[in-house]
Amino acid sequence: DNNDDGYREMMMPYRPFHRRVMRAPFKLAKRILFPEIAKEPGTLILIRHGESLWNYNKTFTGWADPDLSERGFREAEHAARLLLESGYEND
Repeated sequence: DNNDDGYREMMMPYRPFHRRVMRAPFKLAKRILFPEIAKEPGTLILIRHGESLWNYNKTFTGWADPDLSERGFREAEHAARLLLESGYEND
């Protein structure tokens, strides 16, 4: 844990000692009373959309929301199938 340049301290948010000490009993009580909340965090999976009609026509989309082309639908279905086969569950 080399911290010669002080980057770690610079990036750590400052929290006064009394705030850290006062929160500890509440965190423990929350874990005891609500064990389902203390589960492991989920996994965020980002997937880029499939080909849209505008992508196919090489049109600049900007902030528009064009529909997917037939190929785009197949790409999205394929991505979903790969995730399900890998064991991921949809929330």
